[in-house]
Amino acid sequence: MQPTRRSSAASSRHNSLSSTHSHQSHTSGCSYKGRPASNHVAQHLRRASILETRKARLADRAAYAEQVRQRAAEAKALPRASNLEERALAAQVAREKYLAGVAATCAEEVRRAKKVAEATKEKRHADNLKLRFDMQEKLAEAERRRTEYQNARRSFNSSAHSSDPSRPRSRGGASTETKAVKRIQSAWRARLRQRVVNDFLELNLTVEKVRDQSFEDVSVRLADSHTITRTSKVLTQFGLTEDRSSNSDKAAAKLFLSAFLILSHPTSVFIQDGDQEKDLMTKSRDLLISFESRLSHLDMANEFKPSPESIQSLRESFDTFSSDFEAWKAHDSSFLVGQMVGSFVELDNLRQTIQDEPEDALRRDFEEGIKTQQISLIVRIKRLAGPEKGMKMIQKALKDGRKKRASNRPKDIRPRACVAEVSPTISQPSRDPTALDVHQTVVPNTSVEAGQAFTLPSLLPDNRTLIHEIAVCKGFSLAANTLIDRQAHKGILTALCNAMRSEIEKGKGDSWVIAMVSNVRHRLLNLLSKTNPLRPPIEEVLDPTVTENKVSHGAFSYDHFFAFMNDILPKMCAPIRDDEIKALAEDKSSDYMSKLEKLLITINNMTIDWAQIKLMAEVPELLKEAPGYEALKFSKDLENQVHSLENTQQWWSSARSQVLDEARERNPESINHSASRPTSEQIYLRGLADLALSVSPLDETSFPETLFLDKGRIKQMRLTVLELVSTGAILLTAKNLLRRDIRMQWPSEANTILVLVKQASITPISDLNDLSTQILTTLTAPHEFSPTAQKQLRAFVIRTLTQTQRKQLSDPVLRLLFHRLRTHLVTRLQATKTADRVRLASAATETLAAAGFPEFGGLIRDLAEELVRVSALDRTSHGAWYEDIAKRLEAV
Repeated sequence: MQPTRRSSAASSRHNSLSSTHSHQSHTSGCSYKGRPASNHVAQHLRRASILETRKARLADRAAYAEQVRQRAAEAKALPRASNLEERALAAQVAREKYLAGVAATCAEEVRRAKKVAEATKEKRHADNLKLRFDMQEKLAEAERRRTEYQNARRSFNSSAHSSDPSRPRSRGGASTETKAVKRIQSAWRARLRQRVVNDFLELNLTVEKVRDQSFEDVSVRLADSHTITRTSKVLTQFGLTEDRSSNSDKAAAKLFLSAFLILSHPTSVFIQDGDQEKDLMTKSRDLLISFESRLSHLDMANEFKPSPESIQSLRESFDTFSSDFEAWKAHDSSFLVGQMVGSFVELDNLRQTIQDEPEDALRRDFEEGIKTQQISLIVRIKRLAGPEKGMKMIQKALKDGRKKRASNRPKDIRPRACVAEVSPTISQPSRDPTALDVHQTVVPNTSVEAGQAFTLPSLLPDNRTLIHEIAVCKGFSLAANTLIDRQAHKGILTALCNAMRSEIEKGKGDSWVIAMVSNVRHRLLNLLSKTNPLRPPIEEVLDPTVTENKVSHGAFSYDHFFAFMNDILPKMCAPIRDDEIKALAEDKSSDYMSKLEKLLITINNMTIDWAQIKLMAEVPELLKEAPGYEALKFSKDLENQVHSLENTQQWWSSARSQVLDEARERNPESINHSASRPTSEQIYLRGLADLALSVSPLDETSFPETLFLDKGRIKQMRLTVLELVSTGAILLTAKNLLRRDIRMQWPSEANTILVLVKQASITPISDLNDLSTQILTTLTAPHEFSPTAQKQLRAFVIRTLTQTQRKQLSDPVLRLLFHRLRTHLVTRLQATKTADRVRLASAATETLAAAGFPEFGGLIRDLAEELVRVSALDRTSHGAWYEDIAKRLEAV
């Protein structure tokens, strides 16, 4: 049994202070009456202990409450507002991103829904037209039968009336004769209409029949005068050539016949598969179906005369097709006119280029061919754009082209002090010419005594390389050529100036100063003729004896020396060096060795300018002797066993095998005909094309010895072809995604993307994403792409840049463009006659635009011309060795 628990009220009253006090009073009284006093003390101590315990508890509660209050204050003081703002901003960004995605999705859905709605609308409209045409045909058939029934009934009544002897004969003989005449005329007209229909049917023009023939055969057949005449007559019978003030009957017939060509060979007619082209094909199909349906209902019952309803419906189809065709033709002709104007400008550039050539029969043939092609282009441009507008476009394009050519013309590099009295420094190549006399005699390095001179390598390459570059490179310039190693010469000059500085600091610079002044004097005097008025001041001021006396007496002044240089150099240099010499004069620093280094570099540049002028005076003679000189040097190298012909023979054998394999494919029956056997020229061109027009890394170990001087040029050609193909593929893909005409030019985008593609070959694979982002920005900034199109374009750009860096083209678009570019360049290379070369040059703009390179006509033209010059010089110089290799391989 559990003890009874006290109530909470009794317990609290018992533990309260008043209860304790009463209890103590009671015990005190008891103690007073005889109980021991120790109980009172114990109770007092117990009371004090209880009070202390309660005080400690209350203190703990107060401390806990203070901690809670402090935590609440700290939590309240935390920057909760900033966290909320960040969360709000993040929520807003997420909301905008989500809304953008929803908007893009909705836009795509709306576009798809609009497309479906338009397709449904067009289909419904076509069904309504078909139903209406069927109803009209049924009504016309009913009308025809009703007319036949009435005519038959009338004939029966008239015959019955004439056979009845009781009826009196009609006395209207004149009326009967008129009816007979009308009937004869009606039969005669029906016969004429029948002949027109039969003549057209004899042409056997159907889409199925035309599709089985080639595009060229169909074009010739449809352009035949008999076809056009018969078509014009049948269209006149249907009323399609009436009330057409802008077009004649033959023009309407040609327009109608073009529908057969569009439906049978759309890939040959259209360059791209756009919405306008698809709509024109639909209109062509509707027109021909309606025409064939109306033509099949013509017979003797209706006297080969179409009903007014048939004429009206056919005219509506023809007018719709005509308007769409004219719209497409106007859109297409704008590109054609632009391409023809570009071809005209290219021919003008070619004509300006050959003005520097010597007057001979070849130049006259070129000029005559260019003139003929330009006249043909003017006629075509006037026909498409109109006489006035066409001539304005040609004049504006010529003005812009010549202005651009003038802006690209190099500045004057003729030194002001260069006179004709100076004898040229290049001997005739046939007499084994020596190098240009521009070897510099300068002070030595620290490994030899100060003041002792030695000869540095020439600024220019050897004669063989120099003459080869002049013959191959059009407008060769020493200042812009990469054969001069300027950095190496600058490094040598820097080392010499540093050595001179260290010797001067040691107090041993007198001999260095004398040698430096003598060297500058010698190099400046080499640039002047003996009668030049600038020669005496240089000889006087920079005299070695005078300089030695000044140095020995401590009177030599660098300031006076550089002041004299700043005064004499502007009178000697070419205008192109004015800025460089002005910067040298404005340099007021006290570091004379740095100024000396800049001075020597400036004199180097002046020496190159002087050598360029003297070299250009000998260019005509050098060009004449270049093949013989190259052959002489090559023969000496073979005699001295500098190299052999092993690589050349292997290269020729590989090209010959490929040409023979192609000949066997064209001649499966192995008929031994002289025309089917490959010639040496075909083998050479195939080998050169495989060598220069490729994208794979060049194997330098097996490079032909005959083309050794062109190794760097051929490597650059390969790189240029790869860059052009990659850039063209990116632009072609972008235009296709936007459904734009691939012949449309994007010059600014093309130039920017070409620069970025050039960086891809030296950029790590990890950084290709940055290049692809820049290319994508270049394309999407001026053009609007859908999100899906952007993703596709980005993936293609990354794939293209990766293959460009690896020099392996595996993408079908890249391989297609590479094949087109190679075919064009090989065709230009194979053209040997002047007429063919001019024709290909004039048609290059249109050909490249259709191939996917409308923006790179100039670059591809320069590449083709350089390849032609390399081929011409190589075959002329090394033709004997090629023929010998060919004979040895034939004998095997």
